[in-house]
Amino acid sequence: MTTPSKLNEYNHAEEPARVLLEQLGWNYVPRQTLAAERGDDREVLLKGRLKSALLRLNEWMTEEQAERAIFDLEHVDATGMARNRAVHEYLTYGIPLTVDGPRGRDSRIVRFFDFDHPEGGLNEFVVTTQFRVRRGSERSNVEDDERMVIPDLVLFVNGIPLVVMEAKSPSLMDVWKSQAVRQLRRYQEAGPEWQGRGAPELFHYNLLCVAHCGAAAAYAGLGAPENAYYEWKSVLPYSEDEVRRRFGAEPQGQARLIVGLLSPTTLLDVLRDYVVYEPERGRLVKKLPRYQQYRAVGAAVERMLSGRKPEERGGVVWHTQGSGKSLTMLWLATKLRREPRLSNSTIVVVTDRRQLDRQITGTFERCGFPAPEQAAASRDLRRLLTTGVGRTIMTTIQKFEEALTAPGGELDVLNPSEDVLVMVDEAHRTQYGLLGGRMSRALPNAVLVGFTGTPIEKDFKRSTVGRFGSLIDAYTIPQSVADGATVPIFYEARLPELAIEGPETLDRLFEAMFGEEPPEVQLRLRRRYANKETVAEAKERIQIIALDIAEHFKKKVRPNGFKAQVVAPSRAAALRYAERLKSFGLSAYPIITSAPNDGPEFEVARDFDQEQAIGAFVDPEGEPDVLVVVDMLLTGFDAPVEQVLYLDRALREHGLLQAIARVNRRFAHERDGVPTDKTHGLVVDYHGVSRDLEEALSTFDWPDVRDTMREMDEDPAPVIDAAAVQAESHFAG
Repeated sequence: MTTPSKLNEYNHAEEPARVLLEQLGWNYVPRQTLAAERGDDREVLLKGRLKSALLRLNEWMTEEQAERAIFDLEHVDATGMARNRAVHEYLTYGIPLTVDGPRGRDSRIVRFFDFDHPEGGLNEFVVTTQFRVRRGSERSNVEDDERMVIPDLVLFVNGIPLVVMEAKSPSLMDVWKSQAVRQLRRYQEAGPEWQGRGAPELFHYNLLCVAHCGAAAAYAGLGAPENAYYEWKSVLPYSEDEVRRRFGAEPQGQARLIVGLLSPTTLLDVLRDYVVYEPERGRLVKKLPRYQQYRAVGAAVERMLSGRKPEERGGVVWHTQGSGKSLTMLWLATKLRREPRLSNSTIVVVTDRRQLDRQITGTFERCGFPAPEQAAASRDLRRLLTTGVGRTIMTTIQKFEEALTAPGGELDVLNPSEDVLVMVDEAHRTQYGLLGGRMSRALPNAVLVGFTGTPIEKDFKRSTVGRFGSLIDAYTIPQSVADGATVPIFYEARLPELAIEGPETLDRLFEAMFGEEPPEVQLRLRRRYANKETVAEAKERIQIIALDIAEHFKKKVRPNGFKAQVVAPSRAAALRYAERLKSFGLSAYPIITSAPNDGPEFEVARDFDQEQAIGAFVDPEGEPDVLVVVDMLLTGFDAPVEQVLYLDRALREHGLLQAIARVNRRFAHERDGVPTDKTHGLVVDYHGVSRDLEEALSTFDWPDVRDTMREMDEDPAPVIDAAAVQAESHFAG
């Protein structure tokens, strides 16, 4: 019997999706037709269609060789995500096959898709509904729905199942997504609770999964939890009016995702150039592009190809902190190197991220491109910039600045070519001055693309355009929070009587700390604590704040499995904070620089492995609860488990915005068997930087920075507790 919910699911989600996919170029083939083509209901490859595609795509290939290539694809020696990665590399870059030729045995590369002409006739795009795959190891052609995995739609390209879609009724309201994702995870057997209840072989070849209900849709890669399913909010290369006119659909909900992500050209583009596998917390994670990343890469490539002057070919990509800027750089570098019209260009990636260096190197090696060259010193970098073409150069910002200045101090032209493409990470205001001037002289015709995670100040927009070119793409803080790419940041001022900033700070602080001392003692202390620095570092003040941090952390942060940073006003203060926090029961480490002439008190900062401590901090199961810093780890440090920044130091402009962004990363994990999702980040202010924040934000256009931080007016715990009580009341007894 068909329930009203199932009927709604079909009428409002499954059937409209199928119809729209057909309009986009997918050929609908009923499952009964495909069932007759399959050897049995455990087979997920449409081998007859795949064999025909291989013969079309590889003119040298015989039928026997095509069958061997299919066999090799089916029998990759790996499991789980490792198998998906290995299969993805074969699908993207081809699979090697040993063949007999006129000169003996030879190795050929088998192509599975025509990426250069995705809709040119060599590829076959098939959509089917209610595709049945038998669970477990039993093989049979007798259909028994109780023993089947039956996704609502499956998209095959050349007989390979790249997309699995699960539809739900929009009448399910807020729970539609959780139900759809739960079903997709069961199909994948993504967890011990699903073992034997799915068909993981369907996902060996999977590019992405889609959960949709008509009014909304979200996508993710293999193994993703519900909070990693994102909307696709773009219909490019179409306009919204074109979507209405050509397809008769409103560019919203599932229609927007289908048009923007599942059109044949876009899907194959994502498959080839926009997939990354990264280790995270001991497991391999598949990462796909978000719509703003895909949009920015496409816009940057288009500008480089269409502009006539260097300044018309470059520009600025502003994507707020935590929204995947490093991966955007990776995918742009990959795309530029693959583009034939830019194949002889020298690509220079300027960053301070070693992880990005490794990612780009590995990606280029798999693509068969020349691996990026890392300059050992500025002298090597000058050599690389001045000799040869078609290089991909990775360098740090420090070496790059040094390399652009001649040994004698004067500036000279290193490379006058227009085929030099420079991508600069964190290209905010600091790059608009000296570095911008040096680049303009040393590489006068280079195309410059600046990436920044913080907005561009009003006063510097003109210089930004002058150095890098106009804005290529923007992804603002409000957009990022609305999309769920980052979490909102709340602000809370604590112990205002101990704040350093503000009027009459020293007198007020002195009175709060030493007001009960005898007059002669107060006089002596006033001579000692005569400025903000000494007041900030005072043991008595740090003692009080450290106790407050410890109590706040134990009550609000640790129970949920999250961590925190303390930003101290000086290295000496950082040591004191770490010492006091440890005495109050927290695992705290000072992450500061030290020099040989530092006093004996700094030995504690030299006696442990800081890299190891940082790595353990990023791991939710690692020991450090808190890292105490001064300057280190305030930019470019990515620790999603960090929820709170305890701030006791004056920070300004970009430094302040970058520091508070440490807590805006999304994070979810299980603690004692209970799923925990980070709903917000928190900045706890002991220094009194609220005025600095207002001043920093006033230098930007308001829509760009709206909701950077929201004041935490009240403790959300009572609201949460009330909701929990109400929920539990439904299960009384």
